[in-house]
Amino acid sequence: MLNQKGQTFDVFKLVISAIIAVAILGILVGIMSNIFTPGQKPIDEAVRLVSTQVNSIGSLASSNEVKFEANDQTMSSYAIADRSGALDSSQVCLSIGEYATDSSGSPKFSVEDLGDGSLGTKLVNNGSTSLQAQLKVICAPGKNLKSFASPFADACKCITKDDLCCVVYVVKK
Repeated sequence: MLNQKGQTFDVFKLVISAIIAVAILGILVGIMSNIFTPGQKPIDEAVRLVSTQVNSIGSLASSNEVKFEANDQTMSSYAIADRSGALDSSQVCLSIGEYATDSSGSPKFSVEDLGDGSLGTKLVNNGSTSLQAQLKVICAPGKNLKSFASPFADACKCITKDDLCCVVYVVKK
């Protein structure tokens, strides 16, 4: 029964240390959750950008770094329009942007029809390796889009219309 006060004090110090450690861990987890993880899915970044850019006409937005998997249908105008809830697939235009060809001259990306003209197009990574890149998005009335995003918007079907149109294109990181 000697030194019971001292033993209680040690337990109290241990409890305080545990509380401080949990508080520090909570702060670190909060900070880490806000840090971007390289290689986000392109579709998620495209949806995020289109959702914000429909309210910022004529302003260009850039994504975080995205990872395009090899030989993969990365995203479609239909999926972007559906998940953003802001447009229909005919108002979302996908472009290969700065990736017309790879170093060997082969097409790195292609924009292909989904099969039913009303569903829009898909962006496909034709390469045999994954690719880190960045997406850019700009939204404007279709007739004005070329002045904001040429040459990336040149092939967009929506550029002849007055409706809002968003072009999503790939740039080198």
